[in-house]
Amino acid sequence: MGYLKVVKALISRTALPPPFLEFGILMGGQSSQGTQAFVFKYVFSNDVITSGTALQHIRNNLAGGSSTTFGLAMAGYTTGDNTNYDLTDEYTYTTDGRINGTTLGLARSNPMGLSTDVQALCLAGSIGASRQTYVDKYAFSDKTVTQGTSLTQQRMNGAGAGNLTFGIVAGGFSSTFTAVTRKYTYSGDVSTAETNLLVARDGIRGIGNGTLGIFAGGRTGAGYTDVSEKYTYSTDARAAATSLLAARSPSGTIGNATLGIFLGGRSSTLQMEEVDKYTYSGDTIEAGTVLATPMMEGAGASPSAMGRT
Repeated sequence: MGYLKVVKALISRTALPPPFLEFGILMGGQSSQGTQAFVFKYVFSNDVITSGTALQHIRNNLAGGSSTTFGLAMAGYTTGDNTNYDLTDEYTYTTDGRINGTTLGLARSNPMGLSTDVQALCLAGSIGASRQTYVDKYAFSDKTVTQGTSLTQQRMNGAGAGNLTFGIVAGGFSSTFTAVTRKYTYSGDVSTAETNLLVARDGIRGIGNGTLGIFAGGRTGAGYTDVSEKYTYSTDARAAATSLLAARSPSGTIGNATLGIFLGGRSSTLQMEEVDKYTYSGDTIEAGTVLATPMMEGAGASPSAMGRT
């Protein structure tokens, strides 16, 4: 066999990666009909929304994480039976298949989610009126769950965004609305204090690319807000960003290296269908395709290594 034939034969036997997936999913949450197990898929290139395979159990106030192949729904709460969950769901992006994941170390609601290329973190949250500091680490390779370094401040309903080295946990509710941020460095499970947000709030949501995180929306003592803030990872500096188009606590966030998308949410009029698209390069926001079912208190996940919550 000639040299070129050998090379071609070797190439034909080599598994090449599939084209990169350019969509995100919104998982769970609550509609006007109650707590749901819905999954919606949002395609970044054309703003088309379709329905995906439902979660194993209805729940809201959950956290999202993601590898490059599956989205992860973590923890949550069901309003009807007042139950906190340690459940996880793995949602395979290429097939829309859903399987039960490994249970977490602590059942709770209102946690925050972070992801790297090898693991997802489920941070803090609440059990009833008791705020938590607990951190779960979910390894993508073998699906094991271990305990991470606890946060120093008990909190719930904050936001997470980060790169592949560390994540930023921001805002939420402790004994009151908080602006506190923590940097969680993955390699040593080290949690350190960093630059606080400009506005203390809970119900805030975060999304980021490789260089900055966007923390937007939420609720202050004066009500729901459209405030957005940019957190630059290299300098730990934060600055005002373009506000959301509507004041609310977004239901979930998805994104890629260029866009961060804030889906649905809750305001004084309860569930919302609005979708905001944030472009990192220009600090601009425009309206996206609205959700077919107004949703609040869900979680987002994206396969992009630079678009994970």
